Amino acid sequence: IRGELLWEHAAGWYAGPTFEWVPVKSYVDHRNTLSADPYALVGFKFGRRQEQGLSWFVEARNLTDERYAATHDVVDDALGADGPRFLPGDGRSVYGGIEWRW
Repeated sequence: IRGELLWEHAAGWYAGPTFEWVPVKSYVDHRNTLSADPYALVGFKFGRRQEQGLSWFVEARNLTDERYAATHDVVDDALGADGPRFLPGDGRSVYGGIEWRW
């Protein structure tokens, strides 16, 4: 579940918190012997939108530097010969973007 709660000004400025929440564990094998833990991430986003010209944003994600498995492969038996394959999520990070409208 992802979302954001942004305050927006009539001049095009916006800012607010963002979140990503995975509320339940996810099994990594068909035998349900090993699972990836639930997690919650918080961030913050701000920028300016314009009808024409340059729009931009900056977003900070995972502000608490949570360690989590963003995804995983599903195998037959994670505790057997198959072995689990977790793919780690990004740590604390900052992204930005621009857009030009005419």
